[in-house]
Amino acid sequence: MYRLYVREWVTVHTGVRDPRTEPDPPGAVYTCLTACRQWAEQHLSEVHDDDVIVDLVTNTLDWVKAQVRVRREVLKGEFAQTWAAEQTAVIEKYEDFTIAAKDSAMDREIAAYGSVR
Repeated sequence: MYRLYVREWVTVHTGVRDPRTEPDPPGAVYTCLTACRQWAEQHLSEVHDDDVIVDLVTNTLDWVKAQVRVRREVLKGEFAQTWAAEQTAVIEKYEDFTIAAKDSAMDREIAAYGSVR
């Protein structure tokens, strides 16, 4: 069996702040982004910096929402033959994909990368 993985951005953590409850309401954005960055440092230490994004999703008077996203391999399917996995990748127009034998060292490494500790 072979697994087809595609690199995608996956949200792994979300932080929310209510500016009305913050001592410094304009500082809620900074507080929320800082909390998400700290979370990423604690839980994603083995991920390359260019594979992690902390960004602001929403900033309104009522709430601030930030997220931590990781670019990692997402399982798209399992196939009996490598050619079937390759054909699926071409048909689906996946640009950045990997095919790994199920339960191989590469498969385990892919599954572990970007996982939350």
